[in-house]
This record gives sequence, C-alpha cells and structure tokens, in this order.
Amino acid sequence: MSRIIDNTLVMSQEETFKEFTKLLSENQCPDADRKLLKEQIADVINEELGIADEVVRLGNMIEQKLVDYIKNGMYESKFTVQTELSNLKVSFVFRNFDNEMEAASWAYNERGYDGYSYMDNTIYMSIIAINGDIDFNELADTIQHECMHYWEMKNMKKDLYSSDYQDVVNGIRNRNPYVSLTYSVIYYSNKNEINAFVSGSFASAMKKNAKYNGYMDFIEDNSVYEIYSELSDALETMKRIDVDKDIMFESAAMRIGCDKYYLADFIKSAAEMGLKYLFKRVGKVYSLYVERIKNGDV
Repeated sequence: MSRIIDNTLVMSQEETFKEFTKLLSENQCPDADRKLLKEQIADVINEELGIADEVVRLGNMIEQKLVDYIKNGMYESKFTVQTELSNLKVSFVFRNFDNEMEAASWAYNERGYDGYSYMDNTIYMSIIAINGDIDFNELADTIQHECMHYWEMKNMKKDLYSSDYQDVVNGIRNRNPYVSLTYSVIYYSNKNEINAFVSGSFASAMKKNAKYNGYMDFIEDNSVYEIYSELSDALETMKRIDVDKDIMFESAAMRIGCDKYYLADFIKSAAEMGLKYLFKRVGKVYSLYVERIKNGDV
C-alpha cells in the first residue's frame, strides 16, 4: 500500500482521486482498512495541494505549548514535541519590550541564530511582545515556517543549509546594493525558503480566518509577500539600470567574481524562476486554504 501512496505524490490531484477510487471499488480490503486508507488518501491529497497535514499539526502543538508556558510565567525553556511521525525539540526565549526598535535590536544582536537546526534537531525561537502584546498571527507564521524546514530536512535526511548559507546572509548585508540584491535573490528564490514562507503564510491566514478575493490578496496579506516583493523589485531594478554604465554594478560583479553580463542574466533568471515557483506553491496552498475555510476547519 505504501508504494501506491508514495506514487501519488507525483500524480495530479485528478489522477490521485481516480487511482484511489479504483482501488477502493475493488473490495480488496475490509472496511476498517478501507477507512484507514481513506484517511491516508486525504493526507496525501492535502500534501499534493500544498502542505503535509503533519506539518500543520506539529505547528499547532508547538504554538499551544509556547502559549501555555508564557501564560504560566515561564519565559525561557526547552521542550520536546513528539507525534507518531515527528520528534522535535523547541528552545524559546520570551521578552517584552517598550517599543519595536528595542525588540528589533535585541533580536538582531542577541538572537541571530533563531531557526531550525538540523544538527540539534531543534527549533530556536524568539517570542517578542510590545507592551505585553504578542502578534499571534506572526507567531503562527514563524512556527509553521520552521516546521516546514524541519519536515523537509527530516524527510531528506540531510541539512539543507551548507556552509555557504552564512555567505548569503553576509552578502545580503553588503553595502554595495547590487551585491546585496544578488544574494537576496539567491535566498528568496530558493525553493526550500519559498516552501517555508508559504507554509507560514498558510498558518497565519488560518489564524486570521481571512477572506480573500484571490491568491494575490493572500500574498499581500501574509509574510510570503516578502518574497514576492523582493523578487519583483529585483526584476524592476534590472530593467532600470544600464549594466555598461553603472560602476557599482561592475564593482559588484568583480566582488562576486563573475562577468557583469553574466551577473545581470543570473539575477533576472533566478528572480523569474523564483516567482514562477512561488506562484505555483501559493496556488496550491491557496486552494487548500479556501477548502479549509469553506469546511470551517479553523
């Protein structure tokens, strides 16, 4: 049975329904097994639409534990969340600040390592309140984002971040705007990051129970807009500049170690491919979101 389940991951949704409908109609398994199979089918179809149910379930469990800890006055702790499919550690720190500037300074200077660590099998999280108020939509987004990273690395059995990851972070902070732009495009066009951002946006939208007029409304109202904005702006920037006359662009190419025309083509093609993949992922997740909202699964 597992072979058939695995194969559906490369089928279209219509093909998936047809395959399983045929299988169920053959009466080759008892009612109890058939009920279990239907549940498995539902999980596979939801994953085909965009997000594995286990990722959503895991994120919800982590969020509830974090909220309980904070309500009980525990502002720094580690805990484990275990399900039938997952075994994940979470290390969090909660801080309350008077304003967003103080919060941003603390997060940047003291909690720069937040995220999922494959080596530690741990999600490191900073939870920030401004005058006692926590943005729970953002919290749900962040948790789901990191759970997606965990899920992908767990299934691939390897760390998706190489030693080059820090080079990308440093590149984004570079003072040359075109060096920064190049590394920003590298980061935001990465499929793993797009998957994580889309997953986080799904969780945030579910938390808000928002009604959207289409997928672009969904994008603009959630963190995935960050990717859309960065990649779109990159394309607009490349339309405006004159590669032959822009000294800063030539300097950026020299610093990165490539021909300036190659760099220009790379930025444009990477941004275009990133946007294409983003729309593909958002399209699937938005369809799943609309279905969940329609069924009252909030």
